[in-house]
Amino acid sequence: MGGCHDAVSKKDGVILTNYSNIVRQVNVKSPSSSALYKCLNEKGEDRMPPAPAAEFSSSNKAFVLKWIQQGAKNNGCNNSNLNCNTIGVSFSTTIFPIMKNYCTGCHSGNSPSAGIDLNSYISVKNYASNGRLYGSISHSIGFKPMPSSTSKLGSFEITQIQSWISEGMINN
Repeated sequence: MGGCHDAVSKKDGVILTNYSNIVRQVNVKSPSSSALYKCLNEKGEDRMPPAPAAEFSSSNKAFVLKWIQQGAKNNGCNNSNLNCNTIGVSFSTTIFPIMKNYCTGCHSGNSPSAGIDLNSYISVKNYASNGRLYGSISHSIGFKPMPSSTSKLGSFEITQIQSWISEGMINN
């Protein structure tokens, strides 16, 4: 979700758009005291993400804590990672989580940015069908680069979206 801890806004001096910045908020020697984890458990104005955004679920908080306990490794997508499959990409397990992580912070709700709501299969498919989704996320000439206030999506995420589009944008 852009607009808070991206390279432009840097709310409270914190940037969370890449691994090197995220890991600055982590204390692997005392995982539960890591700023990244503690803010997820705060109440009121100190809770992250702040209202009206949904609070992290207990399982997602546990996932963050476990990642820190395991050394907060930068084990994202790479060619040897089976999680980076670009064949038979699933909307529900790959595409929609990408939309949730990077797009729906601005593109959902009653007044989505630019009138583009990316909070359902139908709306994502419609935006992908006209070429605007791929054009925007790949920062192609003639398209508004998205996300607009943060770094470009990772190459594997872009490739996964491109693969899903090429395979017919199936609701699976």
